[in-house]
Amino acid sequence: MAAPRAWTVEAVKRRLREAERAATRRPPDPALQAALRWPDLYIREHGTRQYLKAWIWCEAHGESFTQLCRGRAGWSARTGSRRVAEALATIAALLTFAEAAPDGTALAAEGRIGPATPERLVAGGDRARRSTHTTQPLRSAGDGGGTGR
Repeated sequence: MAAPRAWTVEAVKRRLREAERAATRRPPDPALQAALRWPDLYIREHGTRQYLKAWIWCEAHGESFTQLCRGRAGWSARTGSRRVAEALATIAALLTFAEAAPDGTALAAEGRIGPATPERLVAGGDRARRSTHTTQPLRSAGDGGGTGR
């Protein structure tokens, strides 16, 4: 299955269900195996990842996510559903960005994301914003990076 140009929440749901169902097939499909890593790659908060992984399992195996949540101590079905929805939206946005800008640099213009190229920068004018993802080390108060309070 080819990846969509812009990932939607529904496309992410579909791919995660397919990946979970195909997890035991031989030979494994590399694209589907990659989808099973999305929660760990794109969702930072551990509890949200746990809810999402449980939801994926339930969706793929025809089980009730609400019942699963009720059966686990400290799990709320309402909170779980909210966190799953947020996680799916986050994954869809990050996958769309990753495909538009594999080098980490993208241009948002006219409601779409695409690679930042000189042609697009010129064509986009004031409507274009350059977005880059950079990682900078955190500085502590002792090395001049703090507020001094």
